[in-house]
Amino acid sequence: MPNSRARRRVAGPAAIGRPDEDGAGADARAATGSGTVVARAGAAADSAFSDFVSLAAGSAALVLDTFEANALFGKRARLRNHDLGYNKPAICERVQDVLTALGWALGQKRVQHASLASLKFGTSTALLARAQATGVRRTLVDANGFNSADDDSYYWDACAPGLRLAGGLPAAAALAAPGELCLVNTAGKFDTSWVEAAYRTAHASQRLSLDDKLPEPGTLAAWLAQ
Repeated sequence: MPNSRARRRVAGPAAIGRPDEDGAGADARAATGSGTVVARAGAAADSAFSDFVSLAAGSAALVLDTFEANALFGKRARLRNHDLGYNKPAICERVQDVLTALGWALGQKRVQHASLASLKFGTSTALLARAQATGVRRTLVDANGFNSADDDSYYWDACAPGLRLAGGLPAAAALAAPGELCLVNTAGKFDTSWVEAAYRTAHASQRLSLDDKLPEPGTLAAWLAQ
């Protein structure tokens, strides 16, 4: 379970289903047993993201901005000085925020199961969080055309220098097996051979959905709701 310090950091998850003073959360009280944690990176949300959030909110939805989540210390830098050296990358804290949000969602009395979704620049955060999370019903990740064979992508896009040495994001995706996973917008750049092999080995290929393109928001929301 996430530590207590991390739980305090999630003081600024955004928008829908934000915890209120009694810790219940307005949307969580009205939920029908399912909830979705929507992780994003950066304050700017395009229309597709906004449409998706509106549709996902058919169940309880907690929208977590992992760049803005720390209300006590302000915005987090995308990259810190010396990320390539002795300092831990900021993505460690972003992943912890997602795990904290999932733990909070699953702790609500009327939420029986929670899903995780991420569009645009939350690819690395969502996949790394899912690799460590338990109790997640469905996981939807927009690969955002991430090039898993390019070192620069891990530094500038994943904010996780050195991760490729441990298998990179393809290995993280594989660790989602045998859970339900929908990985979209791979654009022929994200190596899916690892995740496909993992799901075959787990006899769970039917639980894996892959798409080179980014489907319409309604299609993504419908998959989460299945």
